Amino acid sequence: KPIGEHGAKVGVPAMLEPLNRKEAYFLRQLADAASICRDVGNPGVAMMGDFYHMYFEETSDQGAFLSGGTYLRHVHLGSIKRKLPGQDARSFVDGFRGLKRIGYQGCVSLECGCIGKKDVEIPKSFRFLEKQWAEATI
Repeated sequence: KPIGEHGAKVGVPAMLEPLNRKEAYFLRQLADAASICRDVGNPGVAMMGDFYHMYFEETSDQGAFLSGGTYLRHVHLGSIKRKLPGQDARSFVDGFRGLKRIGYQGCVSLECGCIGKKDVEIPKSFRFLEKQWAEATI
């Protein structure tokens, strides 16, 4: 609670990021992070979702984001092996549906590596993400 109070005071929340079972033995699902945020009850504590970790721990990306709801403040975009979105078989459509359903307006960032020439692969990845976002109808 003291960390949340400080975060609220300075306008920068402490962010909880659920990881996967290879990296953590607790806090592996977005619902767990949302539960902590709810229990703390302070806007200075929030959470983020990371598609990379969610691939291993969540049964539904959409369901995970729905469980995060109003506590979700940031999303990491990364594929199965921490590649750029679109460089492997990872789909973001289900997760994007969840983000649309909760009216997510927060930030997203790439947290991944790039296979190939960045000036070619990054624009390709953004086109892939735009297509997946459009496919995520609700």
